[in-house]
Amino acid sequence: MGDQNCAILDWNVRGMNSRARRGAVRDLIRDSKSTIVCLQETMMQQIDCQIVAEVIGPEFQHSFVALPADGTRGGVLLAVQLDHFQIASSVCSTNAITARIQSTHSSCSWWIIVVYGPQTESDKMNFLQELRQLSCISGDEWLVIGDFNLIVSAEDKSNDNINQ
Repeated sequence: MGDQNCAILDWNVRGMNSRARRGAVRDLIRDSKSTIVCLQETMMQQIDCQIVAEVIGPEFQHSFVALPADGTRGGVLLAVQLDHFQIASSVCSTNAITARIQSTHSSCSWWIIVVYGPQTESDKMNFLQELRQLSCISGDEWLVIGDFNLIVSAEDKSNDNINQ
């Protein structure tokens, strides 16, 4: 991406339905001067320009993709600041948003996959297969980011509740 300003914020927000949570998200995005925002577990089935402007900022409201929550579970939002980037193309799958990010200052482009992995053990193998398939869509330069809901070893857990 050369010398272009790229500040990525990735956060499992655990819901954007409360006004207090929306304010906290907005403040963090403003303070971090983020140009790309990836949010998981939005817990929202509908995200429109008005919600993006309110929660993330008006400079993001015209270039975003949302993967709806399944009831009160999940949901993913990817938004880019139009002063720096645009979303050239995107695909939503069960657990991810895959998008080609295009610089507004150069011909540079790259892929980003924003994931919110399943919580149930029975769905995790399908999720990993989904990631393999998504990697085939992406070009040479890509980033996978998000909440995978996976652990490598028991030491990675903050409690003893482990289902392997």
